[in-house]
Amino acid sequence: VVTNGKLEQGKTYTIKGSGSSANGVLYQFWIKDPYTQVWEMIRDYGTGNSMNWTPTRTGTYLVGIHVKDKNSKERLDEHKYVEYNVEQNSSKATISSLEVSLNGSVVTNGKLEQGKTYTIKGNGSSANGVLYQFWIKDPYTQVWEMIRDYGTGNSMNWTPTRTGTYLVGIHVKDKNSKERLDEHKYVEYNVEQNNSKATISSLEV
Repeated sequence: VVTNGKLEQGKTYTIKGSGSSANGVLYQFWIKDPYTQVWEMIRDYGTGNSMNWTPTRTGTYLVGIHVKDKNSKERLDEHKYVEYNVEQNSSKATISSLEVSLNGSVVTNGKLEQGKTYTIKGNGSSANGVLYQFWIKDPYTQVWEMIRDYGTGNSMNWTPTRTGTYLVGIHVKDKNSKERLDEHKYVEYNVEQNNSKATISSLEV
């Protein structure tokens, strides 16, 4: 039970009322939105005395329950409203590793080959789930290029087309985070010329 009047954005809470009446109690659930200042009925009258609610935005909400007797013809017999302050979820994502692999084998020497397709993978953790964003710093322009925006997938393919020293980066943030990022990891890789050479086995006239 929340006793300090504070809730966290994005978490799912159970609203519960305890009523009594001779013929049984009907419960109706309401939320007063802090932005519109309008009361919204989130569940109409029923015998169930609890329901789940997930506040998606911060602010001061009023949570309300109306009760009436099962046989009542009134709109309500009694009500209770309680104020709750929804605060930003304090959970932050962390990233423990960034690895680049070729055909399932992790590159450990920092060397990649031009023209080959590699898999960039990050391992992050956070209370509400992690969002991953992928970046490459081009050695020629010295500019960071976002190669994939935030999403739940923690890996993607990348094919370096030119030689040089690249920085490969992953930004992570909690699913509910409003920040640009919670944490990041950058790893340097040297892309070398593909050393594949053609061979000729025969010449016939």
